[in-house]
Amino acid sequence: MANFLPFLAVLPNTDLADQIVTLPFDGYSSKQKEHILASNPVSFLQVILDHNQEQDARRKRFLSFFKQGFLQKTDTPVFLVYRQHKNNACYTGFIGLIPIGTDADYLAIKKHEATLVHKEALLAEYLDNANLNAEPALLTFNATPQSQELLQTLTKPKPDFDISLPDFGQHQLWLVNNPKHQAQIKAVFADLPSLYIADGHHRISSSRRLALQRFQQHNRTSAADQYFLAACFPSNEAQILPYHRFVKKVPSNFLDQLQLQFGSAATIQPALFSNPNSNHWMLRIHHQWFQISFNPPLPHSTLAADWLNDHVLAPLLNMHDLSSDKNIGFVGGQLNESDLIQAQLTAAADALFVLPPVQFHQFFSMVNQGQLMPPKSTWFEPKLLSGFTMFDLADSITP
Repeated sequence: MANFLPFLAVLPNTDLADQIVTLPFDGYSSKQKEHILASNPVSFLQVILDHNQEQDARRKRFLSFFKQGFLQKTDTPVFLVYRQHKNNACYTGFIGLIPIGTDADYLAIKKHEATLVHKEALLAEYLDNANLNAEPALLTFNATPQSQELLQTLTKPKPDFDISLPDFGQHQLWLVNNPKHQAQIKAVFADLPSLYIADGHHRISSSRRLALQRFQQHNRTSAADQYFLAACFPSNEAQILPYHRFVKKVPSNFLDQLQLQFGSAATIQPALFSNPNSNHWMLRIHHQWFQISFNPPLPHSTLAADWLNDHVLAPLLNMHDLSSDKNIGFVGGQLNESDLIQAQLTAAADALFVLPPVQFHQFFSMVNQGQLMPPKSTWFEPKLLSGFTMFDLADSITP
């Protein structure tokens, strides 16, 4: 049973929205960030990247955007429906608040990755300074007929926001302030057994850390800092893309070692590139593509990353901790053959393993069993914007 609440949404000025919103923070190079800061005074990067040494510098910058009319806030609590069109795909989900202050709240949100304590602390300090969720964390859930029917109903009218960004698709928002529709959204989430973190483990854990710190000060479970902003997408409105592995250095006889290790379970043959699946993967080595074919196919419950770790990386290359091993690299997302080759060349890697994506049934099954997935196993879409949908932690909450 998930508790999902409307909120006073902080949104960009409709006339400036395409200039204010930004890609995810790590979507820009250092030079791109410098250029945007110098050329676009209304970019929300001006808030995120405020390097002023004052403790509340980001908060002041955020409030100045209000005073100048760059940002606005809804008069009453709303839910939002968000839709993204990108790379010939369409993703639609709900945006609202999820409580995180109590142990029961936190444990109800299922995780698939471990977090780093020092990164949690840094993000919690950032949250405390800005007092703002500048973008939602991405969650998913097993789609239901009710969730799909409601999304179809709520997206029939013209969207309240409709913007397009170069190379990052079209983004639409519908404000849901009708009490009947809000009750229907709450009912959809009340019937869900679980919500699953897709993208944003550190943001959610840092929100939890801040909630505990703030609760010691005010002792109010209804305070805004006891919640975090979440974009929740049904599994049929989201996508899991693959994460591939490249190895910087392998022995000169690595192909022979692989075939010996696989035995009769798999064969390796030169082949043209094709998208991998449970029957075959792709390997690029010696400037050539090879197909790894499994006979029989790997069981549906087997994660490709786990199998590669157990049968190749650990026994043949002595790679046991992929989170710190300097011989491993990762590349994920919507990549074609030329993108993959370029990624390997950029990394100066001897070998590139191209793996199939994790399926939602695998994802839900593992997380429900309390298992953590290998590092860099899932690339979830959609990726969300900063400065498009925000939650002010100084606001009040109406449960």
